[in-house]
Amino acid sequence: MIVQLPDPESLERLCRSLAMLDAILMPDWEYRYYSFNSSWGSGQRMASMRNGQGDSWFILWRDPYVFLKGFDHESSCRSLSQPDAAVLGPVALLREQVPSVFAPELSEPAFMMEDTTFCRWWLNGQWHKTAEEPGQRACAEEMLGVLDGNPETYQRWAESYFDDGSPALEPVRQVYLHAALTESLVAAINPDVSLDSLQEDAREIGYPMGTVAN
Repeated sequence: MIVQLPDPESLERLCRSLAMLDAILMPDWEYRYYSFNSSWGSGQRMASMRNGQGDSWFILWRDPYVFLKGFDHESSCRSLSQPDAAVLGPVALLREQVPSVFAPELSEPAFMMEDTTFCRWWLNGQWHKTAEEPGQRACAEEMLGVLDGNPETYQRWAESYFDDGSPALEPVRQVYLHAALTESLVAAINPDVSLDSLQEDAREIGYPMGTVAN
């Protein structure tokens, strides 16, 4: 399956939704896959996925640019940043392909650029990507599959991840539409979590909250 990334605004809304769903389903931060920081830096927002097994992706919005890097720990996906020769530095192959306007992202310690199997970036109104070997392309498509914008994709993932099953599709769809969180919407996703307990998460993510009862 070829994943067509949405435009930056739609991708950002989607990533906020994924982070909010994970916050509702997984109160403990350490077990969450998806996160979103709406104030990563001055005018910057950052989304991430970490599966706890070494795979990850990070997306940074720095208007008008967007930068995405991913890493699949499987040995079949050789890191793009591994030097092909002694004369190349740790991130040399990436610097040869990624435009210089993304130099801040290539130097961002939080993104662990030394471990990279694929990159995408939004520039001049379209998505671009690094040249990847077949194995790397397959890894990228699999890891980015949740970014297809379909709530069914997240629901299927949740069904395989949680022992007690996934939430119903309709409340997941409502979060994809950025419906304001209410007690009833939260309960439909996870009856063990209260609306009040999600205030800090929603604030960090930048997701709309309904009125919390006193």
